[in-house]
Amino acid sequence: LTLTRSELWRTALAARDGDPDAEVRSFFREHLLRLRKKAAYLVAQTAKDIPQLTVHDITHLDAFWEIAALIAGPGYQLNPAEAYVFGAAVLLHDAAMSLAAYPNGLAGIQQTDEWRDAVASLPRVSDSDDRQHPIDAPPDVLRAVIPDVLRALHARHAAELPTAKWRATDGSGFEFLIDDSEIRSCYGPVIGRIARSHNDP
Repeated sequence: LTLTRSELWRTALAARDGDPDAEVRSFFREHLLRLRKKAAYLVAQTAKDIPQLTVHDITHLDAFWEIAALIAGPGYQLNPAEAYVFGAAVLLHDAAMSLAAYPNGLAGIQQTDEWRDAVASLPRVSDSDDRQHPIDAPPDVLRAVIPDVLRALHARHAAELPTAKWRATDGSGFEFLIDDSEIRSCYGPVIGRIARSHNDP
């Protein structure tokens, strides 16, 4: 993996001989890699929902480790928990740019003000084009609106992703992107704030 070659990863999360912190380092490394696998699925859907967007797949997210190492400069170190928070925020900052990132998918974003505003702002194609009911918009309207709404919502939703839950496909309960409850409760809020911050004024 390209991210494991960065200096920040090597100093914070890579296994090494005689490491007194091997257990905690392994804990955060394995949980970050689990989250990476889930985030990779979400960002892979972006090209389908926003086809005109530049590449925003997992390679784009992995590259942030090298960029961060360059910005931080040589010798800068993160402890394992800090590295997890950084890595998780990177993984989630653009993960909300696909319908798959919303537990209720299209139906979920259709309940937002952003969706209603986007549908209402489209030019009417005929006198019978009823934009008073944006949830019932025709398929061509849906295709036109989805990319703009996802872009408008993605930063705000990125703040919610660390604690968001989806109903398991087998009906057994709920699934989280961050599956460890302690990590989710302790670090989820700050991960969300950092993930959202790239779109703050």
